[in-house]
Amino acid sequence: MIKKIIRIIVKHLDSKKAENIVTLDIKKITTISDYFIIASANSETHLKTLAKDTASMLKKEFKYIPLNPITEDDKNWILLDYQDFIIHLFLEETRVYYNLEDLWFEAKKI
Repeated sequence: MIKKIIRIIVKHLDSKKAENIVTLDIKKITTISDYFIIASANSETHLKTLAKDTASMLKKEFKYIPLNPITEDDKNWILLDYQDFIIHLFLEETRVYYNLEDLWFEAKKI
């Protein structure tokens, strides 16, 4: 079921023009979550829209509510924590700076 939801999230992000979408299977290397979905936005407005639209879609389709609220302080990196999966939405320069894909290099890309 989670893999199906992950695919739906990736398709949703792609339809909203998110860039460089990557999914990492981290369940064998950490207990914080099973998957990371990482994507880039091309502006602060795009970033906030991606986060709000994705959270809204997950609430409507699956009754999922993130463990953390989206705030107005989120300008470069918005994290949506759904426990089984965490969605990381970045402005590109912030994504490059934190480089989660290399930090979690042991994770399997799916």
